[in-house]
Amino acid sequence: MGFNSCMDKSYNEGLLKHLVCVDSKVGNTEGISKVQQTISSELVDLGFDIQNIKNPLNYDNHLTVAQKNLSSNYETVCFIGHADVVTSPEQVQFSMEGNLITGAGVGDNKGGLVVGLEAIRKYLNSYDQSINLIFVISPSEETGSIGFHDIFNTISKECDYVFGLEPALHCGSIITSRSGNRWYNIHSRGIAAHSGRFGQSHINAAHQLSNLIGELHAENNDLLGRRINVGSLNSSTNGYNTICSQAEAKLDTRFSSFYDRNYIHSIIEKKMSEVTLSCSLTDRFGLFFYSIEDDCPPMEKKQTHLVESYLKDLSQAETREVISKHSGGAADINYFSNSNAILIDGLGPVAGGLHTKNEYIERESLQTRIHSLSQLITRIGQRYLERSSYGISQSA
Repeated sequence: MGFNSCMDKSYNEGLLKHLVCVDSKVGNTEGISKVQQTISSELVDLGFDIQNIKNPLNYDNHLTVAQKNLSSNYETVCFIGHADVVTSPEQVQFSMEGNLITGAGVGDNKGGLVVGLEAIRKYLNSYDQSINLIFVISPSEETGSIGFHDIFNTISKECDYVFGLEPALHCGSIITSRSGNRWYNIHSRGIAAHSGRFGQSHINAAHQLSNLIGELHAENNDLLGRRINVGSLNSSTNGYNTICSQAEAKLDTRFSSFYDRNYIHSIIEKKMSEVTLSCSLTDRFGLFFYSIEDDCPPMEKKQTHLVESYLKDLSQAETREVISKHSGGAADINYFSNSNAILIDGLGPVAGGLHTKNEYIERESLQTRIHSLSQLITRIGQRYLERSSYGISQSA
């Protein structure tokens, strides 16, 4: 590997440079795997067991799951990051100037991988070990980690805490809630006819679908973080003088809670039954069908004193107020939401310009986020030791 184990600034930046210079752009399976192997090798040196899980949908990639389990009595902390990035080193070269480090995926998500790894190393080298650790590295977060959602959900059942290594927001804030999204393919079916011929049976599938879209649009509410967006709209014809028998729309829905997800779903089904058109000459009705193509749960906020302690530590280390915020975008950590675990994301370095040639991280935040995350892990372990010393069960 060529890296020593000292916990100084040059080591962390050297590891980051090594990762950024590996071309792990989306679709580059070899480079993505190399990033996973690099982190895995470091984790093996820290006593982790490594499992590479082949994609169950036969995609040419694998999920890396590293575990260091000490006792079933201990709480379990899971870290989730990803090896794939949107740009390549040829497009965005690595550089360090002043307080900025730029490079392909330096913030999303290679800086986060370094923060997670080095926070764990700092904890293991400095404190009594009294927690179980899991480190998950996805090969395909940028394209939805297709095939691994059920595995994420299974892992989440083992966890008491899940820490997302996505970058902090450009203002320094961490993320304690994320919107979920569900994708619908809506199919409208009618009866084809010539638009200039009267007295013939007809139901315009495009009109029917347009009525549905209009009704759904009225349900958008930015204050509640609730959105229904039509990404594309197509019909079975491409002319002016035809009544089409088929039309399709792709809907992206966003929601900040499970309640809103279920509400939107019920509205879609209700409106489908209400706006169905009928033929004026027959008793026939148009039809709607739908399929759900992606179903990412929301990451709902769970208030905990540990988050407040982390924010206080970080604010002191960076001499600025660091707070928690909601993010409208989804990430891998969303798929860990179907559990009782405490979820926190945006624990990577402060970053901006994501997915562009201007992607950067704040150089000093690499160190402050490592230190504060290590302190957060330590607090979890200390809490177990305190409980044990007083004979309090972990479930108390």
